[in-house]
Amino acid sequence: MLANRHPFVQGYKVGCVWPLEAQGAHEFAKGLEEILVVEEKRQIFEYAIKEELYNWPDVQRPHVYGKFDEKDGAGGEWSVPMGNWLLPAHYELSPAIIAKAIATRLEKFDLPADVRACIAVIEAK
Repeated sequence: MLANRHPFVQGYKVGCVWPLEAQGAHEFAKGLEEILVVEEKRQIFEYAIKEELYNWPDVQRPHVYGKFDEKDGAGGEWSVPMGNWLLPAHYELSPAIIAKAIATRLEKFDLPADVRACIAVIEAK
């Protein structure tokens, strides 16, 4: 497990996604507003972390995103209509695709001007 704390971006890397080690996942998620799961192909870890956090009270449970962005408060693989793709499952994820997904999610927050400038550069490319 790799976890580091930063005001906007934190990392959590697991050695084995199934079964998910619950205690480490809970420690990582505690105090977060949002989690963006980056994984290629199917959403195995995304589903596992959502399952682990399912019974947390709404005020404590972070929003978990991965393959899909939110769409009017709803969206995702099983929603009709589906949310907007953040990290497509049908091809390899490049650093540019991942950077764009992170930038998309960060735009939703009140950010300092220098961070917004970096996001603008990412979106321009």
